[in-house]
Amino acid sequence: MGNLLLEKYAKRISLAESVYQKRHNGESMDSLRKVTVAKCLDN
Repeated sequence: MGNLLLEKYAKRISLAESVYQKRHNGESMDSLRKVTVAKCLDN
């Protein structure tokens, strides 16, 4: 189910990841954070 949500919200997750990288000195989001963002968007 997590992969389906990641595919569904891929564009929004990439936007969230770019903001995350700016706030955390270029650090990438881990997969758990990405799934969490997708689940929040799905609700």
